[in-house]
Amino acid sequence: MKSLKKILFALTVALVSMVSMAVSCEKPEPEPEPIVVKDYNFDLYVCAVKHGGMSQNKNGTYVRSVSDLSAAEPMIDFTGKGIDITQDYTLESITKGGYYYQVPQKATGGFVKFHIERNAAGVEFIMEDAEVPFKDNVYSARKYTHAWIDGGKTLVVIGTKDKATKIIWSKLNESDLQIQSEGTFDIALPEGFSAFGTTGLLTYRESDAKLYYFYFTKPQAGMTISETSVTHIAIIDPATMAVVSDTVVPGNVMEETAGSAYGELMQSMIMYDEAGIRQPPPHQEGRDHIRS
Repeated sequence: MKSLKKILFALTVALVSMVSMAVSCEKPEPEPEPIVVKDYNFDLYVCAVKHGGMSQNKNGTYVRSVSDLSAAEPMIDFTGKGIDITQDYTLESITKGGYYYQVPQKATGGFVKFHIERNAAGVEFIMEDAEVPFKDNVYSARKYTHAWIDGGKTLVVIGTKDKATKIIWSKLNESDLQIQSEGTFDIALPEGFSAFGTTGLLTYRESDAKLYYFYFTKPQAGMTISETSVTHIAIIDPATMAVVSDTVVPGNVMEETAGSAYGELMQSMIMYDEAGIRQPPPHQEGRDHIRS
């Protein structure tokens, strides 16, 4: 019996030793490479005293352009520095790469494309790359939504006109903002409703090569609460800008969308899952929603 115990003990020690060797022989997980941010530029927009979205800031919107945001860098100072864009441009803008596309605050009567540069002394200034006048369709600063098609070469802009009773669209070249085409959608207000929302939300889905336009109808123009308006989704052929379908969204599916007045000019609101299926903008429960 003692001999058997000795044998079992020896086998146990050997097994533990083998497991320990196997564990110790495993290669340790390599340390992750530090993320080095370089060859980037950061344009920082700040508003004095109060937030600047939706034309609320009357105290000034300022921009500084820096190449490094690491902790080792000195604090970014706006005192007597940066660009004051309050009178000429809007905080709300279409952003792509290092360029901004917008209907500006200043009275140009059209679209502008610009970027921010720094001179040798590090002083920022705005460089306008393109400016084109409106044709028939006229848009107001901040009040439009957008999407990119043709691999980012064409910008589609949608807004409203005639006291928000008609929905208009324009296609522009990305490079020089020349207007390719424009028109008015064949979307009528349903009975009992007298106005569309200011802009709605627009997105391009690559999986079926269609534009999806979220918009809503209201019983009267101006500010309303979400419970009195109805959300719609129009599917649009980007080649012809014809409305393929226009569907009313039941209230139990989606009561409202975000970005009803200013599109995605300040933040992204529409996302897609791994399969490329569009996810609607979220609705926040338990709040009274004012829409324009």
